Amino acid sequence: MASDTSKELSKLATPFHNTVADLRSVSHLWEELAGKAAKVQRVYEAASHVTLGFFETLQKVADAASSSKASTDFGTSLTKLTLRHRNIAQSYTKVASVSDEFSKSIAQKMDERRKALNQLERDHDRDFKNWKADLKKVNVETMKINKEIQKKKKGTKERNKTKI
Repeated sequence: MASDTSKELSKLATPFHNTVADLRSVSHLWEELAGKAAKVQRVYEAASHVTLGFFETLQKVADAASSSKASTDFGTSLTKLTLRHRNIAQSYTKVASVSDEFSKSIAQKMDERRKALNQLERDHDRDFKNWKADLKKVNVETMKINKEIQKKKKGTKERNKTKI
């Protein structure tokens, strides 16, 4: 009887352990996503720095063309082009900061999720162990009561035989 209840208890614990195993099996995907997000952030940051450097140099060329003794139309056009494209380069910086926040939040949530999952598993294992011990106590008590009932039945049968 005790082995049957133990089997039943293990059947009850199986879905929980399967769920925990599934959650652990996809954690490497979240880690990979956090790593790729960090790479994207670094690429955007580098592109922003390089692009801003390029437009600073282009602005120097535009300033030199504007201050030349020849036609200043070319310099003015380059200045306008530089100002418009510098705004685009600054948007890289904004995208990089958003990407940075995204990767940081994913990493933080992963750590919180990992800790919560470990705590949940510890709590479940502790509770399951207590339930199992309680069930064993109940089984032992039930077996004792069954033995006492059988002894009483046996004693009653023996008394009935002696009366006859």
